[in-house]
Amino acid sequence: MCANGPWPGVQLVDRTLHEERILCGQKRTHPLPEKLPDGVVVGIIKDAFRLHEGRWFKWLPEGYIASADLDRADLRLLTPPSIVKVISAGFTPKPPDTMRLGGTG
Repeated sequence: MCANGPWPGVQLVDRTLHEERILCGQKRTHPLPEKLPDGVVVGIIKDAFRLHEGRWFKWLPEGYIASADLDRADLRLLTPPSIVKVISAGFTPKPPDTMRLGGTG
């Protein structure tokens, strides 16, 4: 399955992902898709959160910790849209080893 069409080559993929990540030297965010697949990362102000099995985990330098639910209206997508398409097409990202899956931190 090809989530983003035929394979265009690594240079074009790298350029596309860079354009989706950075705008004018700053981290770029994107509008949220209707459905957020597990593995995406969103931002609220200066915090980042990853969705895993329907739960949010806040990113900290030492790893991810479980978080309370987030208000969708406050979220901006940090994961490049091309990667969201890949995840939505069936790729399952592995949770980081530093993700604590227990209770909230």
